[in-house]
Amino acid sequence: MSNNNTPSYDVADYLKKALPYFPPTEKNTLARQDHIKATPEDYAAVGDYLYFTARTVFLQSHGVIAFFLAQQAIENYLKGLLKHLGNNKMISDHNLEEILKKVKKMTKEPFFHSDECLAIIKCFNPFNQLPRYPVHFTRPYNASYGYIYPDTIYFLDHFVKEYRKLYPTPPGKWNLFKEELPFEMAMFKHSIDPKLIEIFKDKNVNFS
Repeated sequence: MSNNNTPSYDVADYLKKALPYFPPTEKNTLARQDHIKATPEDYAAVGDYLYFTARTVFLQSHGVIAFFLAQQAIENYLKGLLKHLGNNKMISDHNLEEILKKVKKMTKEPFFHSDECLAIIKCFNPFNQLPRYPVHFTRPYNASYGYIYPDTIYFLDHFVKEYRKLYPTPPGKWNLFKEELPFEMAMFKHSIDPKLIEIFKDKNVNFS
């Protein structure tokens, strides 16, 4: 018998039946070749998905995990930007400051050489590991951090706005700012609370 707080089926029994259909995890030995094949649009699409998630999560008062998602979004944007600028080398580094240095060598775009850009990078850079593990190889200085709600997420909005100036969505490609949902979430369009869309767009400079 079910109620509003439980699924309408036996989850344990379902999992037992589904077990043979879960594929094993494999190590991708062709990762470097895949990177060469990947396009700037591929990186931008992942960045957009992470940006959407970071913004909506932060504005629902989940700061630390939102900062991790923001760090990941910026990392994908920067790595895609490097490909767009002609650097096709695989970059395994997650340090946003180091990736930014590579970008600055390839573009004279003022924003990427500005203090405002570096401030955004420094804001989110320390959060690559913080919400994921109890022990961290990298973390905010002195293991302390803080944020201003909701203002800090506007920093990420500003980065995306300036990034899009150098790498606008190519014509004919899916565009986060012209569609209702990021591509990965579009399949769940009918089950997502419309309020998430409102949260994402609210006071977002990318929609002004």
